[in-house]
Amino acid sequence: MSEAQQLQAWLNRGRAEVFTVQTMLTPDLARLLLASNEDNRGVRERARGVRNVDSYARMMERGQWLLNGEAIVVASNGQLNDGQHRCLACIKADVEVPVLITFGVERHSRMTLDQGIGRNAADVIKFLDPATQYINHVSMYLQLRYALAAGQSTIGQLTADEIEDGLQLFPEYAEHIPAIYAYGRRMQLCVGYVAAAHSLCAEANPAKAAQFLEGVCTGIGIPSANSPILRLRDLYDKNKGKRGNALHRDTQAALYIKGFNNFVRGRTGPLTYRPKGAPEPFPVAVRG
Repeated sequence: MSEAQQLQAWLNRGRAEVFTVQTMLTPDLARLLLASNEDNRGVRERARGVRNVDSYARMMERGQWLLNGEAIVVASNGQLNDGQHRCLACIKADVEVPVLITFGVERHSRMTLDQGIGRNAADVIKFLDPATQYINHVSMYLQLRYALAAGQSTIGQLTADEIEDGLQLFPEYAEHIPAIYAYGRRMQLCVGYVAAAHSLCAEANPAKAAQFLEGVCTGIGIPSANSPILRLRDLYDKNKGKRGNALHRDTQAALYIKGFNNFVRGRTGPLTYRPKGAPEPFPVAVRG
């Protein structure tokens, strides 16, 4: 029996009863399902922070697509109620993946879909790394690392597959976040962003980065009042408790890297960063 014939048999059965089948979603079956996809919501092709066609397709291409119990839903009249993003991703990835398909529900029941509380980045991190004590900070850490890898300084909420990739691409979060956590919390900083900035410095010059971090966090061994370590600590201290004019997390991270660069180069000038108006590029950690 061809896929078109099998789908038609399911559709015929769905006119009389509600039932669910487990099958392989192929690009051809996905196209057949999408052929009856009228009046659905707009397609999220690459939307950040939400499930979208691109993120689904990447998971399918990597063989990470799992049968999780969430079914594609087809109404009793043959219209696709839920699953267009999965079908489009299957076509884009050009692979077949296991799915459940439920047939026979009322067409108007689609209004009740996706009404549950969505899993946020912290939830996903907890699933993937149950031992971590710094869930929200890990999320911020990965956001900045992803943003800079994409040539930006700010990026929206990450999708589940980006978080899973990020935990593997940037495993040093487990070292850098605890190292700066106590100081960052005391100064009311975005710990994840500042830790990510430090990780970039550590990649550029591990020895100097360790010295710089120790000085920033403890204030011990600062050679002079003009030291970039002291200048950075002063900026963070002045920011503590502020609301309207507080340093944005991008600026906190950028100033950390600029302070590190001055430390490596032996410079003692003021630390500034201009993120708005005529913005300057986000700094790159120097090797020395």
